Amino acid sequence: MAEYGYETDTYTGGYMPGGTWGDAQNAATQGFDLSKYLGGGSFEGMFQQGAIFGKGGGLGGAGAIGQVGQGVAQIGSGIGSIFSGMAQAKLQRERGLMQQQRAEFNAKMMELEAKSTMMAASEQGKQIQEAAGRIVGQQKAGYAAQGVNVASGVAHQMEQQTRTYAKNDVIALMANARNAAWGKSVSAWDARTQGRMAKRASEFAANSTILTSVGRSVSDIGEGTMKVVQAIAGAGG
Repeated sequence: MAEYGYETDTYTGGYMPGGTWGDAQNAATQGFDLSKYLGGGSFEGMFQQGAIFGKGGGLGGAGAIGQVGQGVAQIGSGIGSIFSGMAQAKLQRERGLMQQQRAEFNAKMMELEAKSTMMAASEQGKQIQEAAGRIVGQQKAGYAAQGVNVASGVAHQMEQQTRTYAKNDVIALMANARNAAWGKSVSAWDARTQGRMAKRASEFAANSTILTSVGRSVSDIGEGTMKVVQAIAGAGG
């Protein structure tokens, strides 16, 4: 009734001395003519004007209570958005950290493989040199058995040739090993780079999630508060 500038008891007390709002409603539903009490008005008009019950206003009306409920729910939704955003941001950061850790692990494994490749090649190179030394010894023994001077031209040339072959084999072996190790080192660097990028991307996504949730929260809390204030102000008017 405050919306129309009237109080419910204006009708019941002013035009229906000693009556109450319930009496007026019961009388109307039973077919009594209230026009003499309402100054030419109607019960429907009085009912519409009394949407907010109670002298001096209040929250007795279903419309005002509903608006307050909606406002409170929206405020709660806004607060929930903050916690939801924080939880989602935490998951995004953890996912990025896990990706970086996985990339770091893969990079270290590749570096170990590179070192292992070089060590294996070095060991194999030593074996080739030792094998060449044994072959040279066998050649010298053979020439000596035949009475050939091992320091002579033919015997010396055979020794040098055998050692040259072995040296070339070792050079080729180490070159291939270095190429393989280099490829693994590059893969390790690439894995670390991708891990760092994944972590940075997760940080960016987490920050964006928080900003979005805060913005949504501020909007919901603001709108919800406004609904509550308007409902109370309208009821008190």
